[in-house]
Order: sequence, then C-alpha cells, then structure tokens
Amino acid sequence: RLIVSADCGFGREGLSRRIGFYKCVSLVLGTNIVRRELGLEEAYVRAADPRFAFAGE
Repeated sequence: RLIVSADCGFGREGLSRRIGFYKCVSLVLGTNIVRRELGLEEAYVRAADPRFAFAGE
C-alpha cells in the first residue's frame, strides 16, 4: 500500500497559489506513473492537458 502525501508546506512559506497548484498536478502525475507500473487505471489530469492551458503561460 502506498500513500501519496503533500507534506510540503503549501502556502506556508510565501509560495503562490500557482506554485501550489502545479505541485498538486505533479503529485497526480507522479501517482499515475506508479499506477501505470502496477497496471492500474490512471487518473485523468485535466490541469495537465495543454488544451486547457492559458495562452502565454
């Protein structure tokens, strides 16, 4: 059993919400790597889909 945790201080040390958002996205993408290796279904990450990216960012 593996538990993925965000024990990294979201917002406590002057980090912007944008950085916190991308940290969350990275956690899900990393979890998907493990799921893929175990042959499990991966979670769709809409935030990582380039079709939904803001222009110029």
